[in-house]
Amino acid sequence: MKNKPFIIAEISGNHNGRIKNLLFLINKAKEIGADAVKIQTFKPERMALNKNKNFIINSKNITWNKKSLFNIYSKTSVPYEWHYKIFNYGKKVGIKVFSSPFSSEDVVFLEKFKPPFYKIASLENTNYPLLKRIGKTKRKVFLSTGTASKKELIKSIEILKKNGSKEIILLKCITDYPANPRDYNLKTLLDMKSFFKCEIGISDHTIGPTVSILSTLFGAKYFEKHICLDIKNNNDIDSFYSTSVKDFKNYIKYLKESVNCIGEVNYGSTKAELQSKKRRRKIFFFKNLKRGEILQEKDIYGLRASKGITIDNYEKFVNRKLKINVKKNQLLQKKYFN
Repeated sequence: MKNKPFIIAEISGNHNGRIKNLLFLINKAKEIGADAVKIQTFKPERMALNKNKNFIINSKNITWNKKSLFNIYSKTSVPYEWHYKIFNYGKKVGIKVFSSPFSSEDVVFLEKFKPPFYKIASLENTNYPLLKRIGKTKRKVFLSTGTASKKELIKSIEILKKNGSKEIILLKCITDYPANPRDYNLKTLLDMKSFFKCEIGISDHTIGPTVSILSTLFGAKYFEKHICLDIKNNNDIDSFYSTSVKDFKNYIKYLKESVNCIGEVNYGSTKAELQSKKRRRKIFFFKNLKRGEILQEKDIYGLRASKGITIDNYEKFVNRKLKINVKKNQLLQKKYFN
């Protein structure tokens, strides 16, 4: 498929504390056609302090609201010791596995697995020590743009490149859960692609496929969306804005259809239309006419026959003399005229 979308299934905290759930989602992501699976690599104590009022989250969603950030990160983290099984399982089933590291320590650890890419989360896109360390790996980088100004993105990209990054893909993101589709301002994608001269995509935190599908019209090629177990309303901490395996399969289907719809500038019949084109109106006689009569425009009309002279040629026969008698509804042919 030309311009095939690259689709990333983000597992995040939807393993619900069990590695078997995480491996199950990796396998399902492969089965339904995702190109890659992303996890998150961090230690909760490097993200927030425990039992500290400065680390209580305010969220519009009841799942997170007034909860301790440390407790949330403890539930969503992927323990270091799981990574060996995760990356090996990805190789076994044949899908790319990579991660969002949140510290230089995490990058050093992940390098053991030689991940194909790194993802920089939206609230880390100004974490310059992290960016420097990721840049030094020289691996492809997905940089999430959530909360960042254009000026901040310029500096972040500069740091990545200065430290060795060769390929940076910007993912338009709204750091809100679930995000409102209206906040995505997809026209920004055009400016991102032109100004930063890079490939672009969407980190989609909305519910449903609308934002991702529309973004294809603005040049998006990479799509990241959270995936969760088929059982909705479960205990997965991110499931309230994630997409079930069943719906993710449809999400991939719709994205591929959307990309195919864009195509190229084209006028005229497509290959699929050639049979239909044969049913364009052909010229028929509207009434009986005798040999020697001069054909008038009122004497002919068009019908959707599979053969004959198309109606756009009618002027070639008007005001010409018939050399035979013709009947009403008879197909017009050149040989009937002098």
